[in-house]
Amino acid sequence: MGGEMYAKRDMDAALNNQLLFMECQREDGRLPGSITVENGKLLPQFNKVQGFCFPAPALNMYFWIGQDAQYLRLLYGVLKRFDAWLWRERDSDGDGCLESWCVYDTGEDNARRYGDAPCWWEDAAPPKGY
Repeated sequence: MGGEMYAKRDMDAALNNQLLFMECQREDGRLPGSITVENGKLLPQFNKVQGFCFPAPALNMYFWIGQDAQYLRLLYGVLKRFDAWLWRERDSDGDGCLESWCVYDTGEDNARRYGDAPCWWEDAAPPKGY
């Protein structure tokens, strides 16, 4: 979403924001929920799944940068791998419904509907009792 906001002021910053998340995608397909910098080093964070917010702004970027076919192919591969990760990892009960496991998973930080669920979650299995 940051890339979309930057686009109104600086298209290079906007594109670089999108590319940064794509380049930090893990081998298993998971996108980082956020990226921080510590001591000059990028640290992708995988303690939340906010990739749900990524496809629409990333596709908008395709149009804003002049329908660059190379960018679109890159985006397609990233989203295809992320979609496969979601279905493999976030349908823990096999019911065909993707699950969010923590408050920060969807970008709806502090939404009341999550009740007392954890704010972030790093384990490969869903939290119990929420």
